[in-house]
Amino acid sequence: PPSAEFKCVSCGSIYSMNIQTPKCGCGLVLSIRPIPLQQWLSFLTAREKTMSADDASSPLK
Repeated sequence: PPSAEFKCVSCGSIYSMNIQTPKCGCGLVLSIRPIPLQQWLSFLTAREKTMSADDASSPLK
């Protein structure tokens, strides 16, 4: 079964992990609440309209 999806609250990277406190390369702890990938992608699409300049280093690009 797929593991929970975790998002970085800073840079927006997505991780699939089973550890309690995943940390992103940018240094911030990721969101612990598992979110459906489709819901997260929808959020990213909306966010890109206002934060595209800040997502230049995002691996999702």
